[in-house]
Amino acid sequence: MWNWVYISTEYGLANVSHHASMMIHMSQGPKPPKLPFKFFNVRKDHADFIPIVTKNWTRRTARGSMKHVWYNLKKLKAKFKQLNNDEFKLIGQKVMACRNELEMIQTEMRSDHSNYLIMKEKEVLLNLEKWSMIEESVLKQNAMVNWISLGDANTKYFSAIMKEKQQRKPILNLTYLDGTNLKEAEDIKLEIVKFYKGLMGTAAQSLPAVNPMIMKQGYVLSHEKQYELNKDITDAEILEGLNQIGSDKSSGVDGYNATFYKVALLVIKADIIAAVQEFFCTGKMFKHINYTAVTLLPKTTNPITIRDFRPITCCTVLYKVISKVLARRLQKVIANIICEAQAGFIPGRKIADNVILAHELVQAYTRKHISPRCMLKIDLRKAYDNVEWVYLRQILEYVKFHTKVIGWIMECVQTVNYTISINGEYTSPFAAAKGLKQGDPLSPYLFVIAIEYLSRGLHELQHDEGYRYHPKCAKVKLTHLCYADDLLLFSKGDLQAVSALHRVFEQFSTASGLKVNLNKSSVYFGGVSLYDQDLILQHLGFVGGELPFKYLGIPLSTKKLKLIQWQPLIEKIVSRITFSTAKKLSYAGRVQLVQTVLFGIQSYWSQMFPLPSKVVQIIEAYCRSDVWAGTNTINKKALIAWDTVCSPKSVSKALICFCETKQPLLNFIGTLHTNKIAFGYDGYMLTISRLRTLPLW
Repeated sequence: MWNWVYISTEYGLANVSHHASMMIHMSQGPKPPKLPFKFFNVRKDHADFIPIVTKNWTRRTARGSMKHVWYNLKKLKAKFKQLNNDEFKLIGQKVMACRNELEMIQTEMRSDHSNYLIMKEKEVLLNLEKWSMIEESVLKQNAMVNWISLGDANTKYFSAIMKEKQQRKPILNLTYLDGTNLKEAEDIKLEIVKFYKGLMGTAAQSLPAVNPMIMKQGYVLSHEKQYELNKDITDAEILEGLNQIGSDKSSGVDGYNATFYKVALLVIKADIIAAVQEFFCTGKMFKHINYTAVTLLPKTTNPITIRDFRPITCCTVLYKVISKVLARRLQKVIANIICEAQAGFIPGRKIADNVILAHELVQAYTRKHISPRCMLKIDLRKAYDNVEWVYLRQILEYVKFHTKVIGWIMECVQTVNYTISINGEYTSPFAAAKGLKQGDPLSPYLFVIAIEYLSRGLHELQHDEGYRYHPKCAKVKLTHLCYADDLLLFSKGDLQAVSALHRVFEQFSTASGLKVNLNKSSVYFGGVSLYDQDLILQHLGFVGGELPFKYLGIPLSTKKLKLIQWQPLIEKIVSRITFSTAKKLSYAGRVQLVQTVLFGIQSYWSQMFPLPSKVVQIIEAYCRSDVWAGTNTINKKALIAWDTVCSPKSVSKALICFCETKQPLLNFIGTLHTNKIAFGYDGYMLTISRLRTLPLW
């Protein structure tokens, strides 16, 4: 039997024949690269961990504090590699050796119950437990499965995840946009770097200035809020920023995760604080701190072009601490400068506000003899990657950020260098010229600020004679809803009103660098003649959409959804709990998986609408199969009644708590009625009676 690690197929053209050629490529894959350094969490429990850090972490010298920290981290890598070779190499073999030794001892104990063998058995059991936990910890960290706990004997599951990742990770061939196929490793690397340099390393040569008359119409920071942003950074803020970084988050290009910093804090605390304080005092970033790793994850099962990969960025921990401190300060003031139409990442505003309000506005779209209306659903092409830095600085200035704070923000944004991980190896770093990092804690807030120019421009349409409001929107002057890069624009359903909307968007687009993705943007019409629909679609270049459609993961519809229309949602949910490696989980692992999925559904959906009972029953059926059999294709007798499993823990100490979603929704409606919540728009409130008629009730 041949054992090929990587198998791919290539199909030729049929031409005049009824058959096409098929070429099968089989290989053992590329030569394993020299893997970059990575800090494994198991090292923190070793007796020599703190002594190694203490001995090799030198005191500050004349060099800057950030450079000093980077130098010490670099020096420690060699020591940790040596520790790994001495203590943690061949962990799997050590586990197997312990198992074999335990079997031998227990075999001898059948005929000999001496104290020596009893003590020896205890010793070997402790060793087996130790190395099994170490093995599971390493595999869990490599597999990047953060939802499951250690100690549930899920080593086989982690190994399966790793094997699956390794099989899809290598990029062995790539196709140019013109159809040319690349197979040489160096050619593939050059093409990927070229693509991302073009995407993030090239800025627009010239941009139109932001219209000051538009920006003056909105809110600006008060002197009190400016002081809150500008005041001196405290040591407590720095330590809080570090503690907020997840210990299981991926490491940056230097290989260190937050676990190292937290465990070694007694030794390195003063230098970490000094390094962060140096940035805020000088306003300058040591370039290595802002090196950012880019990992490419396939979007499809068979990626062909570079566009079939999703870039995931990983910042260094020290940079994240700086960014966290800034982000926490921005979080406290951002609601004072962002209009109510934006709900994303703004404290006190909820995603449910946008969804329920959008539901209300589409209710009459399929009725006959209604006034003409339309809704534009706009998708921004690679939104974070295309924000122009010149534009961002202008917006920060117009909303009255202090010069020093703008300097901090722009230094974080503009000093980034990207290095791409291709088949386990990092490319040479290259400087960016535009865009925001997706893994940066600061980026969501900066993106919301960048969108504010569009919000203010749309708000000024109230003075445009050509624009007419969407029905139910005139009183509250509602022109759009925005959640991060998910945009809904509303107007009367005629060419003149839509043209006014489009003109404002184009003004924003040319200034910011954010372009519309025509393939994913659409227009939804209600009461508009086919002739006017064609005129509007030709003017915009969009496609006409049909209800229902998904907005922020929730289907918008004018009527109750049929079961078949829920199928995509059911499939998405089920795919998270029924996958090929789930059967390798222990019972505890399966329960934790199901509970994680169900809790996510409940907490999100119950903010807005209840899931139909039939949909809940289907999902629960898949969950039952997954818990007891590890797959939905095999029926296995349940060990405990499902009602008992799902009852509240206070009653039966159940494993899974899946509450009905109607009660949280009723509580939500009661809050609306009691507090007269208006979703941020004065005078606009959905009453309980109106909410009860929504299509998912």
